[in-house]
Amino acid sequence: MSMKKDRQFIILIIILILINSLSGCGLIQSVQIDSTQDIQYEENKDKNEEEESKPVSGGSMVIPMVNRDILNPIVTSSKDVIDICGLIFEGLIIHDDELKPAPALAETWSVSDDGKAWTFNLRKGVKWHDGTDFTVDDVVFTINALRSGVYDSYYVQNLNRIDCIQSISAKGNYTLCIQLSHPVSCFLDAMIFPIIPKHIYEGKIEIKKTNERKRKRNENTENNDEYEEEKQEGEQIIQYISEDNLIPIGTGPYKIDSDTYSTDGDFALVRNENYWDQKPYMERIEVKLYKDSTEVINAFQMREIDVLNTNVVFAKTYAQDGINLYKYLTQNYEFLAINHKNPILSDVQVRKALAYGIDRNSIIKEIYLNNAEAVDVPIPSNSWLYDGIFRIYDCDVDKAVKILEEAGWHDTDGDGIRDKIINGKKQDMIFKLVTNNENDLRKDVAQDIKRQLCEAENELGIEIDIELVQWEELKEEIIPDKDFDMLLIGCNLPVMPDLEFLFASYSTDNFINYSSTELDTIILKAKQAYKEVNIKSAYQDLQAYFVEQLSVISLYFPTSSLLVSDRIGGNICPRELDIYRDIQNWYIVDKK
Repeated sequence: MSMKKDRQFIILIIILILINSLSGCGLIQSVQIDSTQDIQYEENKDKNEEEESKPVSGGSMVIPMVNRDILNPIVTSSKDVIDICGLIFEGLIIHDDELKPAPALAETWSVSDDGKAWTFNLRKGVKWHDGTDFTVDDVVFTINALRSGVYDSYYVQNLNRIDCIQSISAKGNYTLCIQLSHPVSCFLDAMIFPIIPKHIYEGKIEIKKTNERKRKRNENTENNDEYEEEKQEGEQIIQYISEDNLIPIGTGPYKIDSDTYSTDGDFALVRNENYWDQKPYMERIEVKLYKDSTEVINAFQMREIDVLNTNVVFAKTYAQDGINLYKYLTQNYEFLAINHKNPILSDVQVRKALAYGIDRNSIIKEIYLNNAEAVDVPIPSNSWLYDGIFRIYDCDVDKAVKILEEAGWHDTDGDGIRDKIINGKKQDMIFKLVTNNENDLRKDVAQDIKRQLCEAENELGIEIDIELVQWEELKEEIIPDKDFDMLLIGCNLPVMPDLEFLFASYSTDNFINYSSTELDTIILKAKQAYKEVNIKSAYQDLQAYFVEQLSVISLYFPTSSLLVSDRIGGNICPRELDIYRDIQNWYIVDKK
């Protein structure tokens, strides 16, 4: 593998490493009446409807933080810290209930007819927690910090999806202008990040010339042209932010209680009485520090804290008396990667037979304990881009057998395994299914898929050999060498799914050897659309292609769970990396 390919492959490995740290991954949901998503939303709705008390102002709750990290959302990679920072900091844009961009600190925005010039009109009258006015200078400062190349946080990676920013400028105090070299559909999603105050962090930074960074970056790439446009972004960038003894200041509904704050211990948040939006009901939130998730679970069971966020499939066992459980869909897409160089699996009819032969609902029920949603496309069901008409492949063994028969696969030698002459050579329907040994859920799923497809009574006539390997071997040998027939793996997708890196024929990260000019065209259409109607149409075309061609076999998107003490009421609707969403509407239940 060349130096350039090595670097490009690292991008995919970073994504997969993140997935390996999770108990499982998943894809799109079912829209059937018995789908997990429908059930979980109804359960959450019922809990809220049963709440008899009305919101009252005051009171406090206690929340956990694991392995205290720096309370700066653009620097941290900790999910706990990102969730807690969401109480303190805000962004220009948020995701609404359908994961569509919606106003926050930016009241409105517009785009030019060519999709290259974006203008954001910021909300006036917003104050930082110290009383200083929020202005466009804070936004420009934050964007420069994110694009500095110093950090590798979640929001940095998300913003870096936009590789076409030419310039960022301010017009007055409340207008932000961003010029792109070409339109891109994920622009608004990439612009969803918390804003930090310039007046607090300025003076705490070191400055480095942009062009010097670009020069060093270009020395390590074989294609310098792709960075030429970036040099127009300006001469100065943020190189380092020092936050020793610095009290985080945001514009959000809660602010740090300076009397309790320390950089290495418990602290408290108090209600922002000058909040520009709806003022929170709860007056105070105590944040307690724990070493690991085990300590957090113990503290929750001892009722020392009021919330527990977990992705374990047995989360329901923690929901004892006095505890409410709220499931939410993750962005973790779990799928069977197909090696399209395999002469058998390169036949779409075989892939369709496999998809019909796998009972994902059974896997979700028995292994994930109903904490996942079956899907057929790499878009979660809670997204405005998702269309339920593309939920097709429920288990149907008879249909799978019929497809194989019609495709010419028969057991000609009576050994129980179907075979066919391909390119003059007899091919038995035998596959090697690989997954990583450290992931217990994947190991169980791999065994269940083998059982479902290889049972003699279902007459599918398929044989599967499972190979369990260490994660290091998987990422360094199996994937680069494409030493698999099917690979059970996952991918953490952005809210606006980026399918180019894995499925485009021109992508060096396309480790499944899939190539389709039709799909390339659809992907580029989806990537370059910038009007809502065009984005929706392009992702419709993508979903239609995926269910027809099955580049991979989609399995599910797992859910996570937020467990909350029943002393907390309100419209509790957690979301990944935003479990305290709509915290203004949470309140302490008066049980008198």
